[in-house]
Amino acid sequence: MGTESEGRRIEWIDFAKFSVMVLVICDHLGLENLLIANWIWSFHLPAFFFISGMFFKPIDGQKSLRELVKKDAYRLLLPVLLWYLIASVTWRPIDEYILHPDKAIASYLYHQVDFLEGFSMGFGWFMVALFWIRFQSYLLFLPGKLFAFFMGFVFMPAIAYVVSGFIKLPYYLINSWMAIPFYYAGYLCKDLILEKISVINRIKAFFISVILFVITIASIPVLGHVSINAVVYGNSVILFYLIGLTGIFMMLFFSYSVYTRKFRHIYVLGGAQL
Repeated sequence: MGTESEGRRIEWIDFAKFSVMVLVICDHLGLENLLIANWIWSFHLPAFFFISGMFFKPIDGQKSLRELVKKDAYRLLLPVLLWYLIASVTWRPIDEYILHPDKAIASYLYHQVDFLEGFSMGFGWFMVALFWIRFQSYLLFLPGKLFAFFMGFVFMPAIAYVVSGFIKLPYYLINSWMAIPFYYAGYLCKDLILEKISVINRIKAFFISVILFVITIASIPVLGHVSINAVVYGNSVILFYLIGLTGIFMMLFFSYSVYTRKFRHIYVLGGAQL
């Protein structure tokens, strides 16, 4: 796979994740410019699912489904539960008292029930959705790649799109079906990215990222606001996926073109390796 050997960290991809994290932070600070905010939303969450998909490995016979799911539960679900428990006895009661002094207890209990029922998990929604995607992928790949790709690229996102308008399922199942095409696209494009982008001229990669940036920015007024968290597709479901993939490759080309060893301390935030 290009210059990357088995088990080595892929530092420029870690830097890509870090770059997207920065955009997430900027968005949560409260952007007043709607165009920029919608531009970030068009690809930042799809990018996390895409990059996660690059490092997905179907069951190869050496590990059982139970072992893999158990590992994912410890890695993805346990942190969400721990954060919920810590928040419940620290900042959440204070926050409720400040924001709702007249009904702090009722509001606090409402949020606890909402979390346990699976409808409000804060930052944890992404990790729960990713857990579902990985669990479903293990099962879908058992009959074969063709079956998995049909389910992941056609059936499951179609179901999510159809039912999202009138059904709200707990624990972000619909969100996982909406996001799984990006995950599978990452899995499918892994070799292409590592073999082609990793050897391209950095100046050329930067200009490609600029072209993709222009395409994404120009498309946002047509696409509108999208959100995997809220299951919002903007004005076009097809454009949602196309612009999402365009933004993802924009970030990959950009990160590869600007990454240097001076940024090495950043990759500990990512942990991308094969």
